[in-house]
Amino acid sequence: MMFKTIFNFELKYWLRNFSFYIYLIFLFLFAALAMAGSAGIFGEGSTGKSIADSPVSLYSFTVFFYKILLCLLPAIIGYSVFKDYKYKVRDILFSFPVSKASYLSGKFFSSFLIVLILAFFMMLGLIAGTLIPGVDKSLLTSFNPFVYIHLYFVYFFPNILITGIIVFGIVIFTKNFYAGFISVAVIFVAREIIQRLSGGIDNFVYASLTDPFGIT
Repeated sequence: MMFKTIFNFELKYWLRNFSFYIYLIFLFLFAALAMAGSAGIFGEGSTGKSIADSPVSLYSFTVFFYKILLCLLPAIIGYSVFKDYKYKVRDILFSFPVSKASYLSGKFFSSFLIVLILAFFMMLGLIAGTLIPGVDKSLLTSFNPFVYIHLYFVYFFPNILITGIIVFGIVIFTKNFYAGFISVAVIFVAREIIQRLSGGIDNFVYASLTDPFGIT
């Protein structure tokens, strides 16, 4: 019962937060412009010869925007628990009949849902980009919603969940908001180091398993 209360409270907090709508509008417009640019809206020099909304191209867009979302995780998932330390609310909360499991799960899943909403609007932005007047229709294929659904649930969902848990756990353990951003930077650096050390076809499986972005 307390999980639902905390979850709803945190969800309402973010839906009333101006920064959430800044992130949402930015991702939507950026995705739409990126797709439109890939489809030739800015002229021949703004695009390649590949189909802009093919499954391979959409996957490339998804990887790129996942990296942006990764940078937002500390500001959303990390901050959801850090603000209670910052304003010394956590100790007051535990004076009520609420378990740590309900408290932490309510905090995490509410902020996790917010990030999923941002990812969803990013996907809508990619779709909107194909509909902008002036795009080269020869660089677009017929709309296939299953490609977008597949990328959202198979790529975005598990990756955001895993990295979100890491950031959330580090902020809780360190009680430091900036530690979440440092952990994201470490993920980027670790990915590059692992990929270079495991280069070559013989280590392809190992490189794939250790790639936090799922690019390999």
